[in-house]
Amino acid sequence: MYVAEVKSSQVKRVTWQNDVMIVTFTNGSVYAYEDVPYSVYKELTEAESVGHYLNESVKYNYTYQRLTD
Repeated sequence: MYVAEVKSSQVKRVTWQNDVMIVTFTNGSVYAYEDVPYSVYKELTEAESVGHYLNESVKYNYTYQRLTD
């Protein structure tokens, strides 16, 4: 399991394990993205703008579900 605390106004933490990426947002929402390769997790955690990378490269390219209400 890989866990990264990121510097972002939108995202607090990103976790990756077995091609599932869990994104914890600063507002408390938690989403699981499926079939995400490790390389995408790494690029996200190292992006200059984590929120921008998430919106452009992850959000609409991978199946996801909200884990919190």
